[in-house]
Amino acid sequence: MSTSLLDQLTAVAHQCWCRRMRDAGWKPGRKFDPDLRTHDAIRSFEKLSPIDQRHARTATEASGAIALLGRSIDYPRGHRQTTQLQDLVIGQHVKLVRADSVEGLNIQLQDVGWVLHLSRDEDEKIVQAIVAWPSGERTTHVLGDDDLLAVNGS
Repeated sequence: MSTSLLDQLTAVAHQCWCRRMRDAGWKPGRKFDPDLRTHDAIRSFEKLSPIDQRHARTATEASGAIALLGRSIDYPRGHRQTTQLQDLVIGQHVKLVRADSVEGLNIQLQDVGWVLHLSRDEDEKIVQAIVAWPSGERTTHVLGDDDLLAVNGS
């Protein structure tokens, strides 16, 4: 593995550790003091001692984080490709990619539906889509369902 990639991921992992420590009530300090809840490693990765940097690198590499991150992203194509909720717009034509999401309904995989409504959270992120189908039925799709595919030309 490239040292540069390991260093970048280690720095990010260290930032996450610092955030976790701050959230737990710890503060940066010149030295570690559990009574005062100060820790000398709550600082940027670049300002850590060489020993702490080496420890963080070793822990990052041993954690398997790099392999896990590499497996956590997928770029589906073909029959596995779906459209994310954030990419939908009202009126857009869509198809289903899995029949299990509409079991018991009169909707076929070849049917083309249209996005009727999008619900957003307080951050304006789309969290739900309602799709109307030619049969007159409506289905609700939430973040993570990954069962819709936008149809070209919509």
